[in-house]
Order: sequence, then C-alpha cells, then structure tokens
Amino acid sequence: NRIHYLASSTIYNCSKLVTISLAYNRIAIMHKSALHLLSSLRFLHLEFNDLIVLDLDAIVESGGPEFALNVSYNAITMISYSYGLANLTSLDMAFNNITQLPADTFKGLPNLRTLNLRGNFLTNIHP
Repeated sequence: NRIHYLASSTIYNCSKLVTISLAYNRIAIMHKSALHLLSSLRFLHLEFNDLIVLDLDAIVESGGPEFALNVSYNAITMISYSYGLANLTSLDMAFNNITQLPADTFKGLPNLRTLNLRGNFLTNIHP
C-alpha cells in the first residue's frame, strides 16, 4: 500500500477488531483520533513507515486490556500525547531516531511492561 497519512476517524468503532497491520506503508502523519473506539484491539502494527512523531492521541479509547504497539523502523524522534494509553502493555520503538527520553516520557503509560528501544541513538535518558 501507499498510505501517507491517517485522518481523524480513519478506523472508527470496530469493537471486534483485534489486529490492525498498517506496516510497510508511507504513513508520516496520524491525526488525532485516527484510530478511535477499537475496544478489542490487541495488536497495532505501524512498523516500516515514515513517522517522525509518535502521537499517541491518534489512538483514542482503543485497545483491550493488553495492547501492543509496534512502531519500529520509522524515523521517530519523539513521543507526544495528552491523554496517554493506560492499557498499553508493550511498545516496540526499535530502530528509530530517538536520541533522548525526558523523565516524563512514559508517565501516561502506567501498564507498560515491555519497551524495545534497540537500534536508536540514545545519548540521554533522564531519571
């Protein structure tokens, strides 16, 4: 596919959807609430795209009790969110362009158990 962006409500209110794979596209932008009301979502694959900012506000009211997000092999330099994802348990951000992680980077992700940052350019991880 050649998807370049996800507009608001691109995938909306699909309560039985468990896995979404948008990998190997050219997604550079995900608008707020692009993926909205996906209560059973367990796996979201966005690897091998062109994301520079991981805006978690694009994934609103989505994910089951255990939710895994793969954004590896993008060009991500920072994570942004206003609301957080309380149910995000696994985040794969391997092979991006992350150089530092501010102290509050994962504050809105209280149930995060697995974090993969392999292959980034980390120079600072603030306590």
